[in-house]
Amino acid sequence: MDLTKCFFENATGLDQTQLRGETHFDRTRKRERLADEVNFRDIPSPERKKKEKQQKAKHLAQLYRDLRKAQENAKNEPRAADFYYGEMEMRRLHNTWGVRLLLTVYWAISGYGLRPFRALVTLITLICVATFIFHTYGIKDAVPVGPVARIPGFDIGVATGMGAGGTAAIPEQTPTVAHVSSFEIELERERAR
Repeated sequence: MDLTKCFFENATGLDQTQLRGETHFDRTRKRERLADEVNFRDIPSPERKKKEKQQKAKHLAQLYRDLRKAQENAKNEPRAADFYYGEMEMRRLHNTWGVRLLLTVYWAISGYGLRPFRALVTLITLICVATFIFHTYGIKDAVPVGPVARIPGFDIGVATGMGAGGTAAIPEQTPTVAHVSSFEIELERERAR
């Protein structure tokens, strides 16, 4: 059944509908769209006021939500995903600027969680940018303070400068107290004799 010209403007109970057989909606933007959205987006209407456009987008978001719920109940996940995408697009158009900004970022990064290639590109870009920043400005090398305890054959020491920007976590002139065993004290006495 061809539903490309079917308008759902005043329909109720769409969350209980069952689309059987071969039904299809408008598919001009890589997803199924309602004729209501096609009319709303593709036919310019300069006489529409901003408030009226937001109300229409809010109503379309509800239509998409109801149809998505019906498709999820029918276990038709691909079509439910298309309706979810349409719902999010309409939510982005009718909300305040803050929510609109967040939804735009969500759309750009991952296509509302439905476009895995976008998420992969975003992840790779983030890794490359972080690698560049750490390579350029990274964490400076540790600066040795000096030995804390001496045992024949090796020294136990403390390093500073592990903080961001190379600032010393422990001042260099302040000695660090370490646990010195009685065995180490006896070694020092033997060396002194």
